[in-house]
Amino acid sequence: MTEELATTPVPAHLFDGYTVHRAALAYGLNVFALPRQVLLAGPTAPVPAAVSFTHGVPEASTVAAVTFAQDRRLRRALVERAGLPVPRGATFSFRSSERAAEWSAELEFPVVVKETVGENPAKSVPGVASRDELEAAFRTLRRRDPIDRSPGSNPMIAGYAATRLGYEVDDEGNQVAPARTRFLVEKQPIGQYVRLFACGNRSPIAVLLDPGSGQGTQDVSDEVHSSVRDVALRAMRSIPGLAVASVDVVLDDHRVSADEQPFSVVEVSERIRSETYEAAATGLGERLGEELLEFQAATAGLELSKVSTKVNVTMRIAGLRDAGGVVAGLSDAAAEYGVEATVTGVDALDEHIDASCQGTAGGVAMLAEALMSGLTLDERASCIETHHQSA
Repeated sequence: MTEELATTPVPAHLFDGYTVHRAALAYGLNVFALPRQVLLAGPTAPVPAAVSFTHGVPEASTVAAVTFAQDRRLRRALVERAGLPVPRGATFSFRSSERAAEWSAELEFPVVVKETVGENPAKSVPGVASRDELEAAFRTLRRRDPIDRSPGSNPMIAGYAATRLGYEVDDEGNQVAPARTRFLVEKQPIGQYVRLFACGNRSPIAVLLDPGSGQGTQDVSDEVHSSVRDVALRAMRSIPGLAVASVDVVLDDHRVSADEQPFSVVEVSERIRSETYEAAATGLGERLGEELLEFQAATAGLELSKVSTKVNVTMRIAGLRDAGGVVAGLSDAAAEYGVEATVTGVDALDEHIDASCQGTAGGVAMLAEALMSGLTLDERASCIETHHQSA
């Protein structure tokens, strides 16, 4: 079910949270949303929650599983233990970059250089084809930004992700990771890159991936061989406690059995990155959100109502620095997302406003995400609670 936002696209870094937020509203759940894409939802009061997500990651995926997934040395070992092939790889510190270059030459370029710990899919430099390029890749991945160490300051880093705390200053005055920091160097496989969405016992969505940009290029959900889907599910299950994942597999032909061709599992991400699926075909991101919500609801024993594109809700926007400014600009800001919003109450003391909102589930969800992330009205709400109004 594809919905049109009026004029404003969803930023990539908000897409995972947006998709499950939209799905919760479309399924008639009441929602309590917090910055950094934390979502609590339920059929009556959203707190205590019947279902919850962080950056689209459902509560069915454990904290330990997320930690395992973000340590790429451990993750590679777990995937191999499950009997699945991964590219040849080794880790090297910045101090041992010359040895990394020698190893890569023996392995035969090209290679891909990845951060060893952190965001998924891994921050990486693909297509490294020479010693000079490998050293440049190490320097690129070694750079640090002060906002990475300030909780909530970098919207590109998940709220649960490993924080880049350690740094030193190089000869040019740049903040860089300590010289002992290790990077993963992997042989870059040749072939089709396929990203598969694995969820519980299903892998319903798959796209071809541009390995350079990391964006989907073609929806192949109806073409991918069942054995390739099974590879994605096995890779997800190789990480104890991981309930959903995006799995990247490189092979010759996604339509042919994995048993009849060489393949490698190159990424297993606890965070779905639904914007990369949406890039392949409009509507795939929203479908992913519904799949995630349906899975977590089933896990929690929650029966969902029929999905509805249009919603009529009350919205409490709280923790405002300038409630008056939000009152003045809310109607125009909401219109950017195809939502009709009317302020129904203001509490300047508690710094919140109440509003009645009508529009698509996606429009209302994106309005809430925009108000919390500072995309509109130069304001950042500390939380937004949304309840469906009776027909």
